Amino acid sequence: MRIWVGLLAVAALLGSGLETVRSEPNPEKRSDKALAYAASVLSSIKKASDSGEAVELPERMKEIREAVDLSVKSLDASGKNPSKSRYFKKAELNTRELVRRLDNLGKSVGFEERGQVEELMRYVEKIHDDLLHRVMTKR
Repeated sequence: MRIWVGLLAVAALLGSGLETVRSEPNPEKRSDKALAYAASVLSSIKKASDSGEAVELPERMKEIREAVDLSVKSLDASGKNPSKSRYFKKAELNTRELVRRLDNLGKSVGFEERGQVEELMRYVEKIHDDLLHRVMTKR
C-alpha cells in the first residue's frame, strides 16, 4: 500500500511540475518534495533513454538542477541547525543518491550527451558535499 501511495505522489509531481513543489508552505517538506521531483525526472530520463525514445536532455537537466537548488534554498529558509535537522541529513542522503544515479545515466547515454550529465553530476556532488559538511559541523 505504501509503495502505491509513493508512486502516486511521484506521478502527481511529474504531472504538475516544479511549481507545485514551490507552493509547499513548509520549507523542510518543500526540500523533500524538490529532491523527490529531481529523482522522478531522472527516472523518466533513464526510462526514456533505455527504451530508445528521444529525450530533451538539456531541459530535463535544467529541471533537476532547479529542483536541487530549490531544496537547498528551502532548507536554508527553514532556519534550522543543519547538524540537528533530520531534513538536512535526508537531503544529504538524497543528493548522494542523485549523484550515483547521474553517474549511471552518464554511462548509458551517448557520447554527445555525456558532458551535460557529468556537468550536472559535478554540480549535485558539490551540493552534496556542502550539505554533508553542514550536517557534520556543530554550530
